[in-house]
Amino acid sequence: MSDLLPPLLAALEGATRIALRHYEKVAYELKPDRSLVTRADREVEEFLAIELPQIVPGMFVGEESCGDPRAAEEARESEWVWAVDPIDGTTVFVDGIGTFTICIGLLRDGRPHAGVVAVPALGKVYAAVRGEGAFYDGRPATVLETPTEENRATLYVSSKAHQEFAVRYPGKTRSLGSTALHYLLVARGVAMGALSSGHIWDYAGAAAILEEAGGTLLHLDASPVDWRSLMDGTRAWPPLLGAPRNLWQEVAATVEVVKRERRG
Repeated sequence: MSDLLPPLLAALEGATRIALRHYEKVAYELKPDRSLVTRADREVEEFLAIELPQIVPGMFVGEESCGDPRAAEEARESEWVWAVDPIDGTTVFVDGIGTFTICIGLLRDGRPHAGVVAVPALGKVYAAVRGEGAFYDGRPATVLETPTEENRATLYVSSKAHQEFAVRYPGKTRSLGSTALHYLLVARGVAMGALSSGHIWDYAGAAAILEEAGGTLLHLDASPVDWRSLMDGTRAWPPLLGAPRNLWQEVAATVEVVKRERRG
């Protein structure tokens, strides 16, 4: 495993301790976009904003601190960019449901290079560095290579999928509250696909892991992701579908966007 992973995993462990101190006893506030934020979100992001640039110097794009146009432009031009979601799935975190994640992604030259993601309440960790494979709790992770039995071939979707997509997928659909976790389940070979429209911090870490596990992440129209364009916190659109490379088209054919383009 890469020399980059030990310090990344150590930073993730520190962030996990902070999140778990608040878990099941946290109050929330509403942000201007009506999404939830907690003290844990802010403390985890503040911790990682200090720790991560000491591992690899670079720009830092976090969910709770994003918004400065000048910083976004600098991030677009930077070789190294950290993209962090301190608590992905704040709603389930507030509700005491253990499927929230902490997501750390490192992009190099506008492309996911490394990612580590924790599922703190379950004690699980996903990790990858480009060219060195993907890992789940230290064991190699790989995507499904062939379609599986229909009742196991799950498609994970966003919580608002019923408002945005017409889904003709023949297997089960589920939403666990964390965008990143959905794509990681594809990387681990226990899901056929994951579909959502989120932000760079939702995807960067999971994308590095998914790609190293043999999957791909593309817009639903099959266009590649322009990661630099998302540095300002813009929502990815068309939605992003993650699936095994050889099954991506098959999964994409079962989903259609029915809601007009989303901005911001």
